[in-house]
Amino acid sequence: MTKIEGKEKNKKEWKFVDATPDGNYALRILQAYRGDCNIRWSDTSLGLKTTDPLCVELNKLQDERAKELDEAIDKLLK
Repeated sequence: MTKIEGKEKNKKEWKFVDATPDGNYALRILQAYRGDCNIRWSDTSLGLKTTDPLCVELNKLQDERAKELDEAIDKLLK
């Protein structure tokens, strides 16, 4: 984590997936895409609330993708 103007930001390697064929490869792929759902669209770099209708809709779709991926990940974990 890094601190920027009093806020902590997570940094990670983009879309790395361990491709070892050990029976959990599909799970790791879904988890990598699920991590991307935490990325938010914004119309400002100041950390203010997003008001642009397109950004608001894109964030809503991120939430819907996250929910669907969470369900698939839960099924693989059982």
